[in-house]
Amino acid sequence: MDTSADDDQQAEVPGRTGSAAIPAAGYAIAELDPTDRAGLAEVVALEAAGWFEVLGTDDLAVDLDVWASNLTPTPYRERTVLTARHITTGRIDGYVMCSLRLREDTDLLDFELQVRSECRRRGIGRALLAAAQQFGARSGRTRAMTYCTQREAARDDPEALIPVTGSGRVPADRATSRFALAAGYRLEQTERHSVLDLPVDIEGLWSTLGERTAGYRFRTWTRFTPEDLLEPLAALRSQMSVDVPTGELPREREIWDAERVRRADQRVADSGSVVLFTVAERIADGELAAYTVLEQLPSRPQVAQQGDTFVLSSHRGHGLGLAVKLVNHRAAVAEFDRLRRVHTWNAEENRWMLEINESLGYRPLAVESVWARQF
Repeated sequence: MDTSADDDQQAEVPGRTGSAAIPAAGYAIAELDPTDRAGLAEVVALEAAGWFEVLGTDDLAVDLDVWASNLTPTPYRERTVLTARHITTGRIDGYVMCSLRLREDTDLLDFELQVRSECRRRGIGRALLAAAQQFGARSGRTRAMTYCTQREAARDDPEALIPVTGSGRVPADRATSRFALAAGYRLEQTERHSVLDLPVDIEGLWSTLGERTAGYRFRTWTRFTPEDLLEPLAALRSQMSVDVPTGELPREREIWDAERVRRADQRVADSGSVVLFTVAERIADGELAAYTVLEQLPSRPQVAQQGDTFVLSSHRGHGLGLAVKLVNHRAAVAEFDRLRRVHTWNAEENRWMLEINESLGYRPLAVESVWARQF
């Protein structure tokens, strides 16, 4: 999400001493009651406006019910929304969603911050950032990470920011970049945000695989994972968590089991979204080799978001990354009759997956920059 805030002054960054958040004149910073549907609706509208500002589309705007579902605590993650509400008008003009992982990376605060465009440069963003970091410190967190969506820097821009990974470019003159740098954050990584216009020449692309996938079969399902695949899928998702490129950012292995897969499926179902999975199994022994997943939000039937795609290292070289995507995209067209576009995100250094997506027809839309700092 675009971390749109203020860039006029350096942000005060509270440490672990419990210092008060910066007051923004005329605003009260407070935790949003997750049962406050009216307040949550204001936050949802702010997020949608942020997406439209950067991308020129509301494809990625999240439904109120999805937001509410995401705020429901699980054994693995808790999310809290802090809002900046105008004291006189009562309107929410900014928010920061703080996310705490409870099983892995328990020293990390993830956050997303947004300020209404006409209310920037009033100190709201700095106040929200300070409040979020104070919240993180109280929760025992010692580092923070956030994502910002923006247009890619021109290739001939001599002042473009290069992440630690050395791949990708971010405009240095964007408010988001200035704000993050002023607050002491380091540009760790960039992800390419791409979009695919359907339909895709599935059969033509499948023919390029030849006999490489001959030793595998493919299974596809929606919503709930079949019982016999719960543990094998959990093992793949756990391995995916440490194989995905993260640059120099520390990352602990996520411990997935059948119950965690069930809970993840149920959370998505409770939100009204629909997930579509395809896996590849080795025919000889039934070992799960690869998986991919798409998600469609209930109020955006024309759009899907591509989630994980992962191939176990011992099964690479058989074209399974492209194969599971082709099978899943074909199933998506049949399952979601109004589907027209698919969005995806990939680390700029992940050339293997970027080349697969390019062969499918994905085109670059934006860059998601990853920023981090220690408290």
